[in-house]
Amino acid sequence: MVQVALNPRYIAVLAGVSGLILAIGALLRPERDDPSAVALSEHLTFTDLSQRGEFRRMSEYLSDRAAVLAPFVVRLEARGTTGLAWGSTDTVLVSPAVGPPGPGPGPEETLVALLLDSVARGPVPAPALASAPVPPQTWVLLLARRQDGSVLSSATLTGGTIPIECDDAPYREVLLGMPLDPAFEGGAAFTLDGGLVGMVTRCRGRRMVLAAADIAGALREGLSGRAQLVRRHGIQVDTLTPEARRYFGATEGLLISGVRTGPSGSPFQPGDVLVAAGTSPVRRIEDLSLPGAGGDTASTFTVWRAGRALQVPATRAPPDTSDLGAGLGFAAPPSGVAITRVVAGSEADRAGLRAGDTLLRVGPTPVRAPAAVPPLLRRPGPLYLVFQRGGWRHGVLVP
Repeated sequence: MVQVALNPRYIAVLAGVSGLILAIGALLRPERDDPSAVALSEHLTFTDLSQRGEFRRMSEYLSDRAAVLAPFVVRLEARGTTGLAWGSTDTVLVSPAVGPPGPGPGPEETLVALLLDSVARGPVPAPALASAPVPPQTWVLLLARRQDGSVLSSATLTGGTIPIECDDAPYREVLLGMPLDPAFEGGAAFTLDGGLVGMVTRCRGRRMVLAAADIAGALREGLSGRAQLVRRHGIQVDTLTPEARRYFGATEGLLISGVRTGPSGSPFQPGDVLVAAGTSPVRRIEDLSLPGAGGDTASTFTVWRAGRALQVPATRAPPDTSDLGAGLGFAAPPSGVAITRVVAGSEADRAGLRAGDTLLRVGPTPVRAPAAVPPLLRRPGPLYLVFQRGGWRHGVLVP
C-alpha cells in the first residue's frame, strides 16, 4: 500500500476553507419560525380585532340608545330647528337663536315654549331629568333632528359644570369634550340610561348645553306673573313693605324696583307702585299669576306715582343690550353722578349700591352734580335712591 505524506500546511488550509463554507452556509440558511414571535403577532392581531369588535358593539349600543331617546326631540319645520319635548305632550322648547322671528317672547329669552299641536306629530313623551348633577367624565349622548327629520347623534364625555347667568337668571353650563355643531341647536344631551342632562341653546352669544334642572326651575319661575313682567315689560317688582307704604303713600300694590332702559325709554319709573293690570287689581305677588295680570292680556297698567294714580301703556320691554356677544355690552349714558366708592357696612352698602353705579335721583330730586348729593343725603327720614346699573334703573329705600 502506498502511503502519501500530507503537508501540514495543506491540511490547515483545507480546514480553514471548510470552516468558512460552513459559516457562510449557516448564515444563508433560512431561519425557522420563532414560536414566541408567532404567538406575539397573533396576540396583537387578536387584540386589534377584539377592540374593533368592541367599537362595533359600542356603536350599535349608542345607536340603540339614540333610537330609544329619539322621540324626545322633534323637528319643527316652521322654525327649521329641533325642539325638545318638555313637561307634557303639548310643550316643546326651542332655542330662540334659530328659526324665523315671530310673535311670542322676545329674543332676549334663552328658551321659548311652543304648543306641540302646532307641529304635525303625534304625542311625544317628556324625558326624565337626570337624577343628580352629571359629574365629569360621564358619557352623554347628544341628539337633534336633521332637516329631513332623521336623528343626528354624537357621544362625548362631560367636563363638569360652571355657573353662568342668562336672561338675568342663574344656570349651569354643562361642559363637553367636543365643540357643539350648529346642527345640534335646540337638541338635548342625555345620559346613557336616558336621564335628561340639558338642552343645547344659546346664552351670551355662545352655543352651550344648559343644565336641565336649571331650565326646569326657570320655567317654573317663568310661569309666574313676576317673570312675565320682567320679560314682557322690563320691570321688576317687590312686595310693598310698611316702610314703603308710608314713604310712597300707597295702601296696596307692588313696588316697581327696577326698570329696563332702552333707546325708546320706558313708561315706568323705579318707585312707581303697580296697583292694577288692566282691570285686575294687584295687591300681592300671587295676583300676577291671574289671567289678565302679569301683562299677559293687559293693555294698560295703573301705577301710583307722586300721590296720584296714572295709567301707563303695557309696552314691550326694550331689548337687553347689556350683552350683545363678542364680549361687548352697551348702555345709553345716563345723567347723574358716578359712585366711585361705597363704604363697607354703610346704609348704602346694605342697600346694595356698588362702586360704578350712577346715582340719578334722591327722592324726587334729580342729581346733576356731585356737590348736590351731600345736602340731599342729609335730609331727615328715609330716602329713595334711584341709580343706573348696566341696562337697568333700580330704586332702593334707604332708612
